[in-house]
Amino acid sequence: MNPTDTEIQQALRERAKQAATAAEVLPKLGSRTARRPHRHLRSGITMASAVAGVAAVAVVAMLVANSQNSRHAASPKATLSSTEPPASTTHPAPAPAHFDPRSYYFRMAPLPGFVVTQHSSTLDTQQISVDPTGGQVVAPGEISISGEVLLWSADGSTRQKPRRPAGAKDVSVNGRPGFYGLINYGGEIQPVLVWQYAPNAWGMIVGDSFGIENGKRTGISLASALAWAKAVRPAERQVIRFPARFGYLPAGLSCWEIDPATKIWAAQPPPTHTSGPLRLSTVPPSATAPPPIDSARLSTTVIFVTSTSHNARTLEVDVRGTAWPRQKGGIPVVVNGLPGTWNAKAHALEVYGRDYLIRLASANLAASPYLQAELTKVAEQLTVAPSWADQTTWFDAATAFPR
Repeated sequence: MNPTDTEIQQALRERAKQAATAAEVLPKLGSRTARRPHRHLRSGITMASAVAGVAAVAVVAMLVANSQNSRHAASPKATLSSTEPPASTTHPAPAPAHFDPRSYYFRMAPLPGFVVTQHSSTLDTQQISVDPTGGQVVAPGEISISGEVLLWSADGSTRQKPRRPAGAKDVSVNGRPGFYGLINYGGEIQPVLVWQYAPNAWGMIVGDSFGIENGKRTGISLASALAWAKAVRPAERQVIRFPARFGYLPAGLSCWEIDPATKIWAAQPPPTHTSGPLRLSTVPPSATAPPPIDSARLSTTVIFVTSTSHNARTLEVDVRGTAWPRQKGGIPVVVNGLPGTWNAKAHALEVYGRDYLIRLASANLAASPYLQAELTKVAEQLTVAPSWADQTTWFDAATAFPR
């Protein structure tokens, strides 16, 4: 008999310390703590991406029996909007061997009480973030749930999908098979939902903001994970927008990864907690729009490579708001009438606009880094969007720079 959702949560709280370490490794892309800011040049300039961090993941699991009500029942209801038709459960389109990083292969149906933001897009992994509508706000004595939705391409699934852990629970997502169980993800034992969204292609739901009960961290519930997974709509392209368009790139470079502009919420008071066990937030989700975005703290990055080998030449372009610090140790330069600095040691060129800065650098200094003249040529031929604060004026990444 399959364990219940409550049993899995109980196992997480009481048996995590006894879980045995396994040898399997799962690359974890786009750690939320590594989100960065960026910005552009000239009269406009673009870019977004961030190198995804890799976290070891060993498969483990210990399930216990008995107990009935999931403690996550009080969390913001992750139910689909009644106006959104259910996903098709028949003959899903085959997933591509590799994604085009310049746009999302999938979209998310509405999740009332939550806001969905683009996180990172690579050849093999695409990731979005799901957060409470009010942003990362924690009421006294409570904590809200947020997390990530990851989809792997067909080739990425072969190399990155975690194995089913012992004791995992079978699930069905829009008619496709999957499981819900405990794994060591990012150094923490926590529940994840993994499902096959298309033939030979897999996705994963993982929480990264947790409740705490009796001193033990808890993860995303099966009910919430299923609601998020059922909201995924594969093969429905979503535009990624960037603040600048490239007119020139060095020969041989193609887009490898993009980190879209992270929606960093305006500064808010730090969360406070009352004494005693924390519980999931029971405050009704706000019906209003999310808090305003502080454009000065936004960041977006794109990485171009000549190949995927370790000795590939790379170009990383970051576009950031003015709240981000400028590089130190550089010599003053002028690019298209805008001030900037060149740091020969870092092989990095920065140009400073009125409300943004753009940084161009060779990410792999061991592989013949690009020199000042070449990076200046790239910067000179960047076209910046009309407004840094208004992302609707930004360019479609599919046309802003080459594949």
